[in-house]
Amino acid sequence: MYFRTLFSREFSAIRKRPTFYIALIAVLSAIAVAFMYLLHFPIFPGAYNILQFDLADISVAIAAITLGPLSAATVALIKCLLYLPKDMGQTFGVGVLSNFICAFIFGLIVALVYHLRVLAKPGAKNDMIFLLAAFISGVIVEIAVAMAANRYIFVPLYIIVFPGMADYFREYFLTSYYIFVVVPLFNLLQFSANGIAGFLLAKALLKILPGMLPDFMKGSAADTDELAAKNETGPENETTKTDIYI
Repeated sequence: MYFRTLFSREFSAIRKRPTFYIALIAVLSAIAVAFMYLLHFPIFPGAYNILQFDLADISVAIAAITLGPLSAATVALIKCLLYLPKDMGQTFGVGVLSNFICAFIFGLIVALVYHLRVLAKPGAKNDMIFLLAAFISGVIVEIAVAMAANRYIFVPLYIIVFPGMADYFREYFLTSYYIFVVVPLFNLLQFSANGIAGFLLAKALLKILPGMLPDFMKGSAADTDELAAKNETGPENETTKTDIYI
């Protein structure tokens, strides 16, 4: 019931104000792309300097917190598609695929866990508890996915795409040190920084645009069931003003 209601409410909010949502997602995606093109740098020396730290997933975190999982996934997809032309000349798209999967998983988990606060009594304390749980869960799940994906998807793809460097990738990237130390540490730094910055900017955004971003999951579990029923029958006499708690 929760997942169906979450996605249906997000769809409903987008249908009510499509222009606003398109504009907001476009702005978030543009910011993410700007970070990917202009502000990225390695944090590991030597062979591992291909892992580039950036703040592009701030936009994904903002979308996950303020809008929902579908919007977070959309921002992650758009930023990666717009960066693909440059990446094709570097990794033939493998790097973009890796970036998208990690950002998608992070945004999805953050949104799903954070909006579980609908099952609790609304309030600043509960919001902070769920927010902290959301980011911790998002980082942990993303790290686990990144470790498995690097071992079984990304590194094997690099070997296929760059057959002349197969021995190099096997020596440095199909190792326990890379999979169990470098990958978790890099993703911990990357997504912790993006998540914290995303939350702070989301709060600032909500102060600048009060009432414009609908908290479609506010209220008790009973209220949520009622909202889901309204979604199925169509909105009737609903007010346009909404409050958001974050």
